[in-house]
Amino acid sequence: MIGMVNISNKLIEPKTQKGKMMKDKLKKAATVVYGEKGYINTRIIDITTEAEISEGNFYRYYSNKDEILVDIINDMIDDIYEESKIHGSLDSKQKIRLSTRAFFKAIKKHAKLYNVLIQVSSFDHFYREKHKELRQRFIHNVRRTFEKEGVSKEVNLDYLTSAIASMIQQTAYNWCVLSGDDSFNLEELSDSVSDIWLQTIKNKSGTNFGGK
Repeated sequence: MIGMVNISNKLIEPKTQKGKMMKDKLKKAATVVYGEKGYINTRIIDITTEAEISEGNFYRYYSNKDEILVDIINDMIDDIYEESKIHGSLDSKQKIRLSTRAFFKAIKKHAKLYNVLIQVSSFDHFYREKHKELRQRFIHNVRRTFEKEGVSKEVNLDYLTSAIASMIQQTAYNWCVLSGDDSFNLEELSDSVSDIWLQTIKNKSGTNFGGK
């Protein structure tokens, strides 16, 4: 494992359309290989073989397998965050249901790579910080909802938002990543989690939330 503070700032961006296509091909291949083999067993030659690109071309953009993993994890974090954002003039109840459902769908979409992030987070500080980045973005959204609904000032929002965010993330991880079961009803599951979130708002603010 290499030291990689701010490593994403060192990544080389291709200047030509052909170069962009080659780099995208490498990233797609890396997503497949890491998802199938995990961090420990993935080699650069596995990625280049999957991409049908020479190792020499790999080193035009990345110095090692960690750099490309960071690149695709950054893309995944951005995608999960963007897909979980709900736009439009909806009330908090609607936004909570839709954003929770969107988050579950995004985790399911990236299940294999998300599992790799959890895996490497257990033994490497840099990746632990990447996982923390995703979590902090989510906590920020949860906190804004509580603040909007006027949660009592006696409530410790740091504890409350962390607890709700942890419940949502862990439930998504258990069902969308670990279970390996695609037959579960994602919308029903996410709505069950949303009900707990809505009931918490009702309990802590007196807002008439909850129910379907």
